[in-house]
Amino acid sequence: MAPPHIGARIAQARKAAGWTQAQLSQRTHFSVQLVSAVEQGRKPASQAFATAAARALNTDLRWLLGQDRVHRQHDPEQPGPAGELRAVIDAWDDPDIHAPLDMLDVLAKRIVAGERLRHRGRYDELAVLLPPLLRQLYAHTADTTRGTELSEQVAALLADGYSLMHAAANRYGLVDVVAQAVDRHVDAAERSGDPLRPAVAAYRRTNHQMRYGNFTAALRSLQRAERGIADIAGPIADAVRVQLALRQSVAAARIGDRNLADELVTDSRGRVRARRLPVAPYPNVIASRLNADMHWMTAAMEAQDGTTALQRAREVTLPRSHPDRPRVAHWHLRSRPRVAAARRPVSHSC
Repeated sequence: MAPPHIGARIAQARKAAGWTQAQLSQRTHFSVQLVSAVEQGRKPASQAFATAAARALNTDLRWLLGQDRVHRQHDPEQPGPAGELRAVIDAWDDPDIHAPLDMLDVLAKRIVAGERLRHRGRYDELAVLLPPLLRQLYAHTADTTRGTELSEQVAALLADGYSLMHAAANRYGLVDVVAQAVDRHVDAAERSGDPLRPAVAAYRRTNHQMRYGNFTAALRSLQRAERGIADIAGPIADAVRVQLALRQSVAAARIGDRNLADELVTDSRGRVRARRLPVAPYPNVIASRLNADMHWMTAAMEAQDGTTALQRAREVTLPRSHPDRPRVAHWHLRSRPRVAAARRPVSHSC
């Protein structure tokens, strides 16, 4: 017998709480039409909807997603990418390096290579690259005196390495490793001597918060990070502020504050058009026009306004050879069914 789909589980939890679909709609800030369509299996549940439903219903998100069965933990001695990631995150004070250490500029190039793999979605290759890279950085950390310029350079590279670890572990579903990587990223960023890196680490931390529906907490984290760099001038700081604002727009949309979401994303689009900012001053910090435009579409999508999202998507044009062209097409495809759903009547069963 096939396990129930997420919609059936949401309906089960909703009825157990004694709620109607309209009441769940009010508590999640999603439309009744969407609630009905997801419960009936006519529409897939987005991550945002699933996490919002789990929080509203006080239900384990993993149960809603059908991930409640106990999985065998990866043995650190077990061969395979997931086992290696778990082993290396625990080896920060025992790097076990017997070969000569590579120079920091060599390790920096590997960080760049890892970012390329992450951007292209090649996580199996990233999971192979990370363990020896992090072990090298652990050994460099042990060999340097804290507070020196050299130790700050190592800490900066380690922060970027933990950011990549966060992405890879998340891909493999290693929730405990993700949590450790988030904490280690924050710590390394604070030791880097770069006053902007803690804000970047806070931004990355919100990925974890938002994945589990903690949108209000994520918004507060981002606002604190923005206040923390308010007195720092320059284009790099402005680029970080743009990324923080764009992430805030998503969090605001997910808690139902459409006005704040649109205000933040509109301001960010104005900033990237008003002056030339470094596009990617830190890994996964992208202060580009395209990223601002993508969040402009996202704000409408998260508000379940497919019509506006589709209109905005049509205003974003890219050369055919642009590497992010598929992402814009993705938003077109996601918007169309929501527009169609809004135009037809939906029965509301309870």
